[in-house]
Amino acid sequence: REDGGAPRPSAPPSASSAPSGSSPPSGVPTPSDRPSRAPSSRPSVAASTPPSPIPSVYGCRTKRLSVTHVCNMPDFDSAEDDKEMAIKVHIMGRQYWPQDQESDCDGGRGYRDSWCYVKDEAVLNNCYELRNYAAVAFHERPAFQSLRITLVEDDFWYDSYLHIDVPVDRWYDHERCGEDTFEAYSSKYSSTYARIEVRSEVRVPTPEPSRRPSGRPSSLPTADPTHPTARPSPAPSRRPSLAPSSGPTAQCGIETDQVAEGLGVCYAQLENVNDLLKAQGSSGGEARALAEADGTRRRLLWGALVSGVKMFKNNFVVKSAINQGPLSTIADICTIGSTLFSVFGGGGDPPDPYADEFRKIFERFDQIDRKLDEIEEQVQDGFSRLELVVRKEFANEVLDDLIKERLAELEENYRAYLDPRLSSEHRGAYEDTFRISCAEDSPYTIFQALYGHSCRQCDQLIGQFNQYIMDTFVDLAIQNYDSIQERIDWFRSSYTTIMVGAAVKALFLHSVCLYQPRDVCQNTDPVWRGRLIQMADALEEIASSLSAAEERVKCRRKTLRVTHMCNLYDMDPAFIKDDDMDLRIEIDGERYWPRDVGDCTDGLGMFNNACMIQDIKLINGACYAIKKSVWKDYTAAKKLEIVIVDEDAFSFDDEIWFDLWPEEWYDSMTCEDQHITVQHSSGSYLKVTIKGELIHETWAAS
Repeated sequence: REDGGAPRPSAPPSASSAPSGSSPPSGVPTPSDRPSRAPSSRPSVAASTPPSPIPSVYGCRTKRLSVTHVCNMPDFDSAEDDKEMAIKVHIMGRQYWPQDQESDCDGGRGYRDSWCYVKDEAVLNNCYELRNYAAVAFHERPAFQSLRITLVEDDFWYDSYLHIDVPVDRWYDHERCGEDTFEAYSSKYSSTYARIEVRSEVRVPTPEPSRRPSGRPSSLPTADPTHPTARPSPAPSRRPSLAPSSGPTAQCGIETDQVAEGLGVCYAQLENVNDLLKAQGSSGGEARALAEADGTRRRLLWGALVSGVKMFKNNFVVKSAINQGPLSTIADICTIGSTLFSVFGGGGDPPDPYADEFRKIFERFDQIDRKLDEIEEQVQDGFSRLELVVRKEFANEVLDDLIKERLAELEENYRAYLDPRLSSEHRGAYEDTFRISCAEDSPYTIFQALYGHSCRQCDQLIGQFNQYIMDTFVDLAIQNYDSIQERIDWFRSSYTTIMVGAAVKALFLHSVCLYQPRDVCQNTDPVWRGRLIQMADALEEIASSLSAAEERVKCRRKTLRVTHMCNLYDMDPAFIKDDDMDLRIEIDGERYWPRDVGDCTDGLGMFNNACMIQDIKLINGACYAIKKSVWKDYTAAKKLEIVIVDEDAFSFDDEIWFDLWPEEWYDSMTCEDQHITVQHSSGSYLKVTIKGELIHETWAAS
């Protein structure tokens, strides 16, 4: 297949298509006899998931590896004020991206012949998607132990390099087919990572030794295989192979034998959400331990909520789950799978040609139900943490009604409808109940309420609810916890976990609710799809809003005052023989002190815009107290440039520049006063005091 996904032969290759001496061993089942497994987005397989099948005796030996995103890069040129970096990406020392600056760089803005300009805001605390990223083909296991990805940033004097080493064992397993997506982290910068996709294909080894692939990446930008893949010869199968558009679901745009595969992808995505909620629900230490867990698992960091939810949205609603066109997203497959229950009940028995596919589909729904149970456990844990602080508040009653009653009832009716113990004659009554639930109190309606109580812009769906409860929980975090970290931990583990978990469940239930008659393809219903997209977009805003709400419990307002200037050298020119200096202080190019002659407290007056101060109070280790300097407000971290200027006649002014870096003075995680010293290479220094306080704000509409 041209899209890089694993082909699906109906039988193993015949002996005529395999190299001499490598005939399939007897007893090897055909692909249709093996239990199917959907491609996973995780580099390792959970214990509860069956191993990936080998579509042929040779396995999926061709791997096409793509670097799709680079995330949270350090600011290598922070000393510059250009707000952008010139970057490129290498794989194993060879240029990977960009290949064509005009099409690969944002706005075609390239630098020299191999770099792209990227805005700082797009890559420093964000995930930047590499436009037109290519795939690097490996036709056999490479000889090296780790694949090296290098992020290179250009500077005038020297280039900066950041290496990410990806063990081969993490992405090359010939028994693993389909598509994997995972994140590989830098060992030097713990928050910097690259997002990697690996697509696997069947490749029958060529019999000519001289044409064996080298194990090195194929030439770029094209990722077409340099060695042809032999096509398996047709062979009889125990079950009839399905011709295109011949299965029960073909009219809906998806073959029946691919529904189970897509539901497996759904299971993997819900597993990612569950892991994300575990991280949100853990205490600080537990969350950091989870984030540093075994490298074969999907790594989660505290700041991963927005990116994790966005990834779930894209995978569930936007991207094709089985690479079969626009009507093959996870949501499409879920609605088709749910309809199959309605049409076929518990499924047929052999010799029904689709009995095996029905069994796989029902088993996949069983797995999904177990994952929904785990998400429900996270939501209930969130309620338990909520009730440690609030029991009788109106806000708590709203959540009880919305999630513990309405959403819970809809989910129970869904589970009863899909209960594998039901016979076909009993299933009808439960199906009717489920259909009524979907119509009378739909997941779309419930989702609107979840959004209305946790949005920020609130310009989607029906907007913000009048009795907006998120402000209440922000206030409760502040009132009940002195430590900012404890406030954040409680808010994340309670309100954030509850709202994200419930919203994801409502989105899934919308995908499986039965709104249409049995003979209608629900995935072609424009109302169903329109609401699905609305919910997915709103889910992304919910995650963003909840993350932003955490900032409201921090001390984001900082007021800064320069209190002393110490150990200055004599800044007057050598030909000026006096015993004083005429000094003023500027911050970021603006006059800070003195504002007028009243700020000069030594009684010597001003010269131009500077206070006259005796040398003896400033030099040889002396510290001069600036009694009438003012407090200056800041609500975000930034680098401050503080300058002492000595005013002299005839433009002989001298200056001492001090750089105050954000990490030295701006810490939103503390409200306590800070007293810091800012050093200059000459030995001169400033004393600075910083106070922190909350910014009292509300998001509820007035």
